[in-house]
Amino acid sequence: IHSHLHHIPLYYASRMASRALRVYQTYANMMNARIRAQMDIGNPFSFTHIRNLKSIRVDDFDDRGPCVVFASPGMLQSGVSRQLFDRWASDEKNGVLIAGYAVEHTLAKEIMNAPREVVTMDGLRQPLNCLVDYVSFSAHVDFMQNRTFITAIDPKHIILVHGQKDEMGRLKNALMLQHKKLPQHQRPTITMPPNNQEVKLKFTRRRSAKVMGRLVSADSNPNTNPNTNPN
Repeated sequence: IHSHLHHIPLYYASRMASRALRVYQTYANMMNARIRAQMDIGNPFSFTHIRNLKSIRVDDFDDRGPCVVFASPGMLQSGVSRQLFDRWASDEKNGVLIAGYAVEHTLAKEIMNAPREVVTMDGLRQPLNCLVDYVSFSAHVDFMQNRTFITAIDPKHIILVHGQKDEMGRLKNALMLQHKKLPQHQRPTITMPPNNQEVKLKFTRRRSAKVMGRLVSADSNPNTNPNTNPN
């Protein structure tokens, strides 16, 4: 498939990825049956066509031909990803693929809005001519997955935390609209508290007691005093 692209080199430049891959390579025998079956051919986490840039000096990086670099950090605030972006952003032949969630007020989020110019780490302004695109490729669930999970478990209380305020607000409004058709007493409480705000939840619990002996007779005949001898 796409044999005309097989000559293009692929790199990854991330110390965290290198450490994680060593764990996967070491404990591949503890994974599912499909991965274990591939061990008969070779370790599926020992990549043949993707090379690790253990150390990279961006100024010396040979990018005269096409290549693909998986680089961190994903927010493009610093590090190799930012250095490469500053070097490649002005050329329309290049492209940047944002893989996953981008926090507000980061360069990754900024370029998703297609500005005409960006500021490099050296403080210089340069045109943004490269292609910018986004794919949902993250360890975190997205809006639809969150809503599907909440619907499936049908909780009595929902507290939204750890996320961008606008996106959490969108999820909260969608959940409130979804539960609006239910009677008031069946709707879950939905809160989105700011950091350090105390949240109190009220839980109701049914309690029962077993009644035995003379108390049973007394309960069935309220006019009878259990301490009174009928004789």
